[in-house]
Amino acid sequence: MTNSKIEYYSVVRPCFGQRVSGDAIFTKETERGLLIVVIDVLGHGEEAHELAAQITDYLETNYVDDIDKLIRLMHIYLKESRGAAAGLCFLNFETRKVSYVGAGNTVIRKFGSADASLMSQEGTLGLVVRNPIVSNMSISTEDVLLLYTDGITSHFRKEDYPRLVNDDVRKISNNIVRNFGKEYDDASCIALRYR
Repeated sequence: MTNSKIEYYSVVRPCFGQRVSGDAIFTKETERGLLIVVIDVLGHGEEAHELAAQITDYLETNYVDDIDKLIRLMHIYLKESRGAAAGLCFLNFETRKVSYVGAGNTVIRKFGSADASLMSQEGTLGLVVRNPIVSNMSISTEDVLLLYTDGITSHFRKEDYPRLVNDDVRKISNNIVRNFGKEYDDASCIALRYR
């Protein structure tokens, strides 16, 4: 997906032996910026996939670009479900500021002018989550932003993918999932570049 300010592309792959994934990626462009939610429902297979689809349907009608508020809404929505890890990111087009909040094993990393990452808190939406903390970083036209679930090896290095900051976002997302995805877990990644 592209607009005049950003380009982004996501890949979701089920774990070995499954036809569908319990991971999902939701994106929504607003007047102020881009909202990205990376979701990893606990477990695998059809039931996890169904809940992931329900979460994206919920986000479609209940999203707000205040990620602190949104993660709290998601936690309430997921009560009495199997639960999910999630990472929520909002990129403000005007300020080029990336805000992030997460619960569970989701990851956000920036590669380019100055590599950086922001942390998710321990916990599972719908089950137990401590008070969410929103973190921030800036992004430039030299950077690539990645958000992914724990189906991706979390701490691969830029040296493991030398063309990471040069490839287009479609190729980056596909390569991350193909080269660093764990066979026995659902894997998903979204790559974003600010123009």
